Amino acid sequence: MKARGSTDFFDTAGWNIHDKAAQDRADEVAAYFANSTHDNELEQFNISLNAFNPWNAKAAELRKEGKFDSAERIEDKYAERMANVITTFTPVMNKPYFGILSRALPDGTPNAEGFCVSDLDKMRKRIYLKVEDKYSQKFKQNPNLSTDKESVQYYSNALAGLREALSVPIETGILQSGRYVQFAKKHSIALKDDAIHDSIVNKLKQNPNDKKTANQFFKIIDSNGDLY
Repeated sequence: MKARGSTDFFDTAGWNIHDKAAQDRADEVAAYFANSTHDNELEQFNISLNAFNPWNAKAAELRKEGKFDSAERIEDKYAERMANVITTFTPVMNKPYFGILSRALPDGTPNAEGFCVSDLDKMRKRIYLKVEDKYSQKFKQNPNLSTDKESVQYYSNALAGLREALSVPIETGILQSGRYVQFAKKHSIALKDDAIHDSIVNKLKQNPNDKKTANQFFKIIDSNGDLY
């Protein structure tokens, strides 16, 4: 990122909790941005909690089928996964560019049980409690931390930063792209109009070489270094 001379957005929706390679890469990212000399390289560091992720979608389907125990197990696995993500990125929790990006449908949206603001808010609270428990476990496993004022303050500040990040209102303005489109079609939910997004697409259709317009779209580099 630094070599390109630009500031970037770092977004993650998590990784398989048992994937050691993915965990190692995430640990490297956390260590890199823990160093304040790299603060000017990021515009935003987001952890994405999206109501339309496959875990939440599967749990909602199971609840509709009356399979509440199975839905509960999947929701717990998702909460555990995201708590691991947040715990991994504790070193950047109090950076000014850190945030939790939460998106869901407005409460009362027809055919959207399990995908609305109140549903995602419950998940956010569940994840917070898991993070809090993970920090507590660190102190239980290493009693010396309890007498180390810096460590106590560090984790206390991290939880305060997390509470602040989770207090940001859940976004309900969603572009017509990605998982939301797939979800909307499957559940017969009307897609919201997005005039700005549509105008950019139309401009590019008329002039594919219009670099100024093209730059209004974000490019994505995944953890393997592939550019999209």
